[in-house]
This record gives sequence, structure tokens and C-alpha cells, in this order.
Amino acid sequence: MANEPIVARKAESLGWKVLRNGWPDLLLYDRATKKIIAIEVKSSKKEKPKTHQRRMHKILKEYFDLDTIIVINNGGKCTVPLPKP
Repeated sequence: MANEPIVARKAESLGWKVLRNGWPDLLLYDRATKKIIAIEVKSSKKEKPKTHQRRMHKILKEYFDLDTIIVINNGGKCTVPLPKP
């Protein structure tokens, strides 16, 4: 039996909200600038973040001031320019 569900249930019983899904696909960081960005990769402009992903993005912004950028990987081409560190 995996240990994560046991710990999650215990945390929930203590009043914590537990998110298991919705984490961004990539986390970019630069040691020199201390900059960090979360990336959510989608395969087309039609594909939107799911509800649990939007919830996670909101929490990351609200609690950690961490922006999540939606990047479209259209046939191997990144259609949204990534910021430089």
C-alpha cells in the first residue's frame, strides 16, 4: 500500500486541503537571478487547463507569487515565447 494516501487522509482529518493533481508540467529556475516560473504545456490553443490545474495555478500565485505560463507545443514548436532568466 502506498503511503501518500494514508498521510493525505490524516492531513485532511486535521483540516488541511490536500491537492494531489494539477501541478505544472515544468518548473524553470535560474540560480543567478533566483527567478522561478511554472509552465503548463498544452498541445493546442483549444486545450485549456483542467479545473484542478487552474486551482493549483491559483494557489501557486496566491501563496507563493508564482506565475504559471501556458505554453502551446504545436507540432514540436513552442508557440509562446519563454521569458529569459
